[in-house]
Amino acid sequence: MEVNSKKKESMQEIMERLDAGVLAVYTSENYTNFLKMMGMFHQYSFRNVILILSQCPTASRVASFQTWKRLGCSVRKGEHGIRILVPIPYTYQKKQKIVDDEGNALTETVDAKGLTFRVGCVFDAQQVDGELPSLCHELADDSETLKKAVARIIDENDDISYDDSLREGGANGYYRVDTKEIRIRPHMTAMQSLKTLLHEKSHSMLHNAEAETRFSREEAEVQAESCAYVVCQAFGLDSSDYSFPYIIGWQGKDMDMLRASLSVIEKTAKELMGWLCQHTDLTLEAAV
Repeated sequence: MEVNSKKKESMQEIMERLDAGVLAVYTSENYTNFLKMMGMFHQYSFRNVILILSQCPTASRVASFQTWKRLGCSVRKGEHGIRILVPIPYTYQKKQKIVDDEGNALTETVDAKGLTFRVGCVFDAQQVDGELPSLCHELADDSETLKKAVARIIDENDDISYDDSLREGGANGYYRVDTKEIRIRPHMTAMQSLKTLLHEKSHSMLHNAEAETRFSREEAEVQAESCAYVVCQAFGLDSSDYSFPYIIGWQGKDMDMLRASLSVIEKTAKELMGWLCQHTDLTLEAAV
């Protein structure tokens, strides 16, 4: 009974920390740090990214005790773990009503899947001893690798091309909702071209005519730029010089709205990562 009580207290504490973390994210500096971590820890949910950020703002590479051990590193004695939510899938049986071929109402038992969570711990690289596994090299803004990536994206996607009418000092690109086409300005650096492509691709995924949810222009631009930034970070690219040109004005919105926006960014960014891997030879940065 006492063990269960401690588990409940631990879960309640981490959920309170999560709520506080969601609210804290929505300042310009914290939001930037959050997106950077979301890119670095792209295999984690936005909830766990917030928990990592709130407990260890300087975290760069995290893993469980056993993962570090498997990688030949050891967590130093006395180090406190960063608490996260660990998903636990399970199956159960439920009853559902059906109608047979003769129109008779019947009840049958079917298998269903559920998901619960427990509190687990990860440790940052600064808490372990041993030789850390290497990461991919950071790519230069106008490297041949990025130039090839941009060229391949445009070559393999009929709905993406350059627009010679776009001039320096104006828009770098746009997404046409009516034709579902993406256009970008020519003669930009490869980094700027890629970031613009990711921004406009986010618009095409989130803000198209078929989208169930409608967002204000400010919300739409913040979401698109956030997705582009997260994806760049996940591939070891620093787009911070180009990102966040808009003021984030989330004050006064309820917690469900805040969480929903972060969930949208997480889901779309991960889909964008898959799209970029499909159309380029770029490699995702490993967390450990």
